[in-house]
Amino acid sequence: MKLAKEIENFQTENIPNMDPKVIDTFVRGIEDLKNQKIVRNALKVEDKIPSFTLPDAKGKEVSSDELLKNGPIIISFY
Repeated sequence: MKLAKEIENFQTENIPNMDPKVIDTFVRGIEDLKNQKIVRNALKVEDKIPSFTLPDAKGKEVSSDELLKNGPIIISFY
């Protein structure tokens, strides 16, 4: 499902039961994302990610280029 459709579904199902302040925060956040044209700049299927270095779960710096030498990688954000 496309992000726009997920947002629309969320709004339809949840907004009627929300506090007006929460609604305002969501609406402003959604508008900010639209104005930033974030979808236009997002990677598409089969695009290559740029090289990066991030800390692993133990704080050790890990390079995507080094990991890719062993095969595909999965990135999990938490």
